This record gives sequence, C-alpha cells and structure tokens, in this order.
Amino acid sequence: MGFKTFTIFCTDRPGYFGTSPAHDPAKAAQLLSVLGLQDYELVSDDAHVNDYPQKGDLYLGAYGNGVVIAHDTLPALLFDEASRKRNFGRVEDNAAFRQAIHGLFPAGEVTALILHSVVNMWGFSVYKKGELLRSASGAEGEFFGSAGAPLPEEESV
Repeated sequence: MGFKTFTIFCTDRPGYFGTSPAHDPAKAAQLLSVLGLQDYELVSDDAHVNDYPQKGDLYLGAYGNGVVIAHDTLPALLFDEASRKRNFGRVEDNAAFRQAIHGLFPAGEVTALILHSVVNMWGFSVYKKGELLRSASGAEGEFFGSAGAPLPEEESV
C-alpha cells in the first residue's frame, strides 16, 4: 500500500482543517450546483472523505470555513498546463470550475495535491486570493512542470 491522493482544499483560515470541523451536508448539497457539478449526487451525509477516489467518484466535505474535494481529475484544473497534461492526460480546461472554487473563499487559499507512490508522482498548486503562487509536479524522477516562485518549504529539497 502506498500514498495516493487527488484532493483540493479551500479555506480562508490557515490551519482550519487541523481543528476537525464538522461536516455540513446541506452546504455540500448546495456546493454541487455552485461548483457546476450537477452530474453528481450525494449518496451519504456522513461518508468519510476518500482522498483517492475511484474514477468518476466525487467526495465533497463542506465545513463552516472550508471545503475538501476529492476527485480523480478536478485537481488537474488547478495545475499549470504542462503539469496537467503530464499528470492527468487529456483533461478539458474548465475555467468556470476554477472561478467557482476560488469564489468560495475569495480572500483565502486553494491548494490542490496529487500523489501516487507507485510511479512516484507528486504535484501541488497553491493559490492565494485567486492568484497562483506556485504549481509544480513530477514523476519517476522527472520534473513535469513548474509555475511561480518556489515556496520556502521547497528550499530543503
């Protein structure tokens, strides 16, 4: 068993998810429409977020000051074009989703994370106030793409 995740985190409060906030099923249902995800239905109010969903599954955690989305391709929409193509293949750009996700917490942060340890794939994109700060990814020892200045957390690597 290895590490795998395809997850987006949105919040306006750094460290918020470490507080273990309560999931709000009603907010989750509203977010389907707000984010343009009408092709999905909520099947459980209390399903735990699966950070490595099966193809086509969507996990949506809605909290007072945050949202967590796990999906096999939605994180791709937050990566630079080179990383998106190399990590996800052909994923149609969706500016409406990007705008909606940044609109949830316009003064906050949005972070997309991808990991798949079988091929040593990794990637992250960090936005603040809707502006890309950094996007980088790679796999199997190859650097796929980079946009923005390296973050202080990257200095040691």
